[in-house]
Amino acid sequence: MIDHYKFAWLLWIGGTILIVLSWDGTVSPEVGWTGYAIALVGVGVSYFSRIQAKLKKPDHSPTTRGIPASTNMATGGETDRPSDERFVER
Repeated sequence: MIDHYKFAWLLWIGGTILIVLSWDGTVSPEVGWTGYAIALVGVGVSYFSRIQAKLKKPDHSPTTRGIPASTNMATGGETDRPSDERFVER
C-alpha cells in the first residue's frame, strides 16, 4: 500500500505534467488549470501527512536514552553535577 506522502508526490507530479502540457498547447488551458488543482491537492496531502507523521513520532528525548540530562556544550559535555547524577535511568 502506498503511503500518503508518496501519493501526494504522484498528485503533484501528475498535476505539474498537465500544467506543462497546457503551456505547450498539447492540452487545453482548462486541463492545465485542472492540473493546477490536482497539484494543489497534492501539496495539501503532503503537508497534512507530514503533520500526522510528526504527531505519531515517539518521544525520544535525550534523557530516555541515557544521555546526560544536562550537559554544558561549551565544556565538551561536562555537567555541573556530580558524576553519579549525570545519567537519568528510566
